Amino acid sequence: MLPYYNVPENVFEGLRSLLDLRNSSARQAKAITRLKRYAGLESSYEPITQLAEARLSERFENQHLVGPYIEEVNQGTEQHRAIYQRHC
Repeated sequence: MLPYYNVPENVFEGLRSLLDLRNSSARQAKAITRLKRYAGLESSYEPITQLAEARLSERFENQHLVGPYIEEVNQGTEQHRAIYQRHC
């Protein structure tokens, strides 16, 4: 099966864990560095979207693999939409 990477969820959860109010302000400040790394703005880091695309493209050559479950993709898309509407 081809891999499915829910990049928006991974980014959101990664940042949310750092920004949790129970963390120290020093730990919360590390969210800026993480976001820059996700975006590929830090030296030697590629954007997470490009990494996910590259991993998927590597697998396209295998003709025996099928796409991810449509429900998994639809659920990820709906979760992303809900998160965006709540926080933007």
